[in-house]
Amino acid sequence: MNNIQPLSWDSTFFNRNIGQAHVTNAEEADALKIAFDTGSFDLMYVTAASEAIQNKLYDVFNQPPVEHKRTYELAAWSNPEKKPIHNIVEIDQVTQALIQLTFESGIESRFYKDTNFDKSDFEKLYIAWIEKSVKHELADHVFGVFLSNQLAGFVTLAFKQDAAQIGLIAVEKAFRGKGIAKALIEHCVVNAFESGNMPVKIVTQAHNIAACSLYESMGFTETSSVPLFHIWKNR
Repeated sequence: MNNIQPLSWDSTFFNRNIGQAHVTNAEEADALKIAFDTGSFDLMYVTAASEAIQNKLYDVFNQPPVEHKRTYELAAWSNPEKKPIHNIVEIDQVTQALIQLTFESGIESRFYKDTNFDKSDFEKLYIAWIEKSVKHELADHVFGVFLSNQLAGFVTLAFKQDAAQIGLIAVEKAFRGKGIAKALIEHCVVNAFESGNMPVKIVTQAHNIAACSLYESMGFTETSSVPLFHIWKNR
């Protein structure tokens, strides 16, 4: 059984003692229950290796998974000459409009869905995320679309060692249905293709049907779907 690994950044940021663990068999689930109950962690992020282990964790902790983390990947780009239907620009400053749209990008996330987190926790996390992205600490690019002098949509793109990672993405409600999300993703893919940073990866939640359908329609392939639990002490 792997020990519960402390998460120092999360613990400091949320002012709670937070750890993480990955469970691969029933014996590990039982041992994890003992370690958590007798330890000092307030919260534990737990991933399950299979559906059977997911069910075992539910039985042991009496808490359902907060989400199924689904990863998509696009290995190649077949239309590098395609031009976006919207004018896409680099965003270099954090505005209130960008912050509000950043909140919108996280409403399907585990930090929003888990009501044990205060709304202020969620907002603080996503403000930090977009601020660090614009400063190029968490992302190499923040792209946006402006329509009628308003921020209509944005996306963050980070170049990792083995792939380009699309992070935050959202479209303002008033501008949905205009192909903005697709245009932003295509812009990220072209950017990754031209800079030699393929494949492109994007993570979402299995329950976010609209996002999953969009990625699949663009040729992204699901590479993993992992149940993720938030195990709280005394909740």
